Amino acid sequence: MWALLGDVQFELLFAPEQADLTARYNYAEHPVIEGKPKVQWTGDALKERNWTIRLHSVFCDPDVVMIAIRSMAGQHQAQALSLGTGEFLGRYVITEIHELTLVTDAAGGTVSQTADIRLKEWIGQAASDSGEAVATTDQPVAGMVTTSDVATSGLETVVPDSEFAAATDLLDVSPQSALQGLARAAELGPLALADLAAAIPGVAEVGAALGAGGLSGLSGLSAALQVTAGAGLSAASAVGDWLGSLATPGVAIALAAHGVDLAGALLTARGGDVLEPAVSAVRQALGGDLAGATAIFGEGAASQTVQVLAGNMPVYRTIRDAATAYAAGSDSLAGLRQVLRVGV
Repeated sequence: MWALLGDVQFELLFAPEQADLTARYNYAEHPVIEGKPKVQWTGDALKERNWTIRLHSVFCDPDVVMIAIRSMAGQHQAQALSLGTGEFLGRYVITEIHELTLVTDAAGGTVSQTADIRLKEWIGQAASDSGEAVATTDQPVAGMVTTSDVATSGLETVVPDSEFAAATDLLDVSPQSALQGLARAAELGPLALADLAAAIPGVAEVGAALGAGGLSGLSGLSAALQVTAGAGLSAASAVGDWLGSLATPGVAIALAAHGVDLAGALLTARGGDVLEPAVSAVRQALGGDLAGATAIFGEGAASQTVQVLAGNMPVYRTIRDAATAYAAGSDSLAGLRQVLRVGV
């Protein structure tokens, strides 16, 4: 659990992509004769928090999650806000929800969406010194992360072997950086860190042969594994077989017949993520209709894999970019994610 707002749990899979806090301190300004004004502190303003979350049917039911959040907002009551560590942040009301639907299914059900949630601090009757939602040894917050959870979870649960080290070497990434990126990717899909680490050697060789490299290339492979696993495919074989098919002359010829230069697209992306350019090349060749993928890849798993990747490209990008940022140390919430990482 990333945080608990009232009865709604924000799990690590849809923890905020952005979480900012605004704290203001109010001062009154008093003019004086023949001098600069004086200021006097009059009190602190209410804190405001803005969260941006991304939901996708791969790891949750977006409609169900948003119904719960809207229902809470509609109660017009302050809710206790705590982190998964048990730290009490105060009581807040939801003042605004802005939803952006990105993808729907044929029946109008939400497949992918983002939501901006604005929270404002609520100051009511006096509370105890520690706050009513602070975790104690005898009264823990439901689902809180304990010290033992942190000590026995995360990167230390996966020890890179020689095969993993060889795979990351092909991608020109250190094993430790690779594990950092995989740990973040593991929070955004159905495959755990150990599963991703076990699958990477099987896809890294064929990916590197196509030009994949660096943190972006590794993160692209992990994103593809998560997306295909979320669609019910055998991720390692699905991604590996599809990447292998891209290296066959038949696929290159089929794409060239539609005016698409696959080799050129992959060359441009060399040293980074080659999967998205490859998917874009297929989409371009088919005029956006991925149902015709069999014309290029035949009646096999490769056609299904590219359809799944193309249909879930927003999720793919989210996982890839989040994993890359975390491994590179540019994730603004990296420290918090390290503390809250559980179940990977």
